[in-house]
Amino acid sequence: MNILIINHYGVLAKVIGRIAEQSGWHVLIVEGMGDLPNLLKQNEIDLLVCDLIPPAESKEEVSRITRIEELRKAGVNTPVFLLEEEKAEVPLDPKWADRLGGVNLFQKPVSIRQMRQGLNEVRTRAVREKYSLKTCQDAMRAALNKPVLNKGRAVS
Repeated sequence: MNILIINHYGVLAKVIGRIAEQSGWHVLIVEGMGDLPNLLKQNEIDLLVCDLIPPAESKEEVSRITRIEELRKAGVNTPVFLLEEEKAEVPLDPKWADRLGGVNLFQKPVSIRQMRQGLNEVRTRAVREKYSLKTCQDAMRAALNKPVLNKGRAVS
């Protein structure tokens, strides 16, 4: 699985990247969200991680919230982890994240345990969606070219 980390604090991006690599993820770190639509088209990204507010020195003209809303409207449903400062002046409303779907909020400092748990949840959801029980049973039937047995009874 592939994770795209939008970097603004090099150390944090590297730490999250290292945690993700240890969990079996392939990591891509970029400097800003400007080319995000193309990055998502060119790479099979399973998770996007970024700070809620870009740094003051950033040249991003569109807010990250707006960018994520645009992606959702365009039908891009890649899960997103947003990192929020511990004492944000205006904390992000969790209802916004729920409304967009697939957005998890993490308050800094983020613990290794929290990040691993979040990564595992995304992976589990993706695997469930990709390999449903019916898909597995259909694959078994096709491979064996005969009915699959369910507690001694043939299932057609």
